[in-house]
Amino acid sequence: GTSDSDVTSADSFGTASGAYLDTLITWTRVLSRRFHDSLVGRDVLLGILAGTVMAVASLIVIMMHERSPADAALLPALHSLRSSRMFASRLVFLVLDSMQFALGGFFMLVLLRVVLKRTWLAVLLLLLLNLPLTAWTWTPIAMSYALGSAALYCVIVLRLGLLAGVAMLATERILTSLPITLDFDAWYIATSSLVLVLILGAIMLALGRA
Repeated sequence: GTSDSDVTSADSFGTASGAYLDTLITWTRVLSRRFHDSLVGRDVLLGILAGTVMAVASLIVIMMHERSPADAALLPALHSLRSSRMFASRLVFLVLDSMQFALGGFFMLVLLRVVLKRTWLAVLLLLLLNLPLTAWTWTPIAMSYALGSAALYCVIVLRLGLLAGVAMLATERILTSLPITLDFDAWYIATSSLVLVLILGAIMLALGRA
């Protein structure tokens, strides 16, 4: 037979997962190839905006000499300049990597909500768990950036949905992991321009759907 604890656990999971069903609306519409939906355009547009904010914040941290681009991120970015195939493979990897992290964060958020039964507690614990994974050092600026970026992800996912979270992380990854320059004399200006054109193209498509 089924024990009372099993029933309670199932009810708790159903309540928690049901509370997050709204966050999956636009994600399921994309999976159903309903790309012309206005909510899909809205979520992608706001996700791109949030990702751009994250990328600018990361750039500011680097300009303040609080952080140097790690070799783990710098070398793949340089390799992407070797050929169009390398660039395309790097771009696909960044999008899939963003999807993986967004889905993982969403799953953790739902799981913590089931265990703690409070959304704010689940968010707080997720921020703390993310801190040692994201902060590159234990300085106030590093911890503030780690907490702020994770908090922005939680806000975007809870208020808009999973699709917006994926768009946010993908935009941040692309803007910070591919070579970008505003120096028109740079030898990789064509590749840099292509990155910006891709982002602007996604914005224009999202605006046309929103």
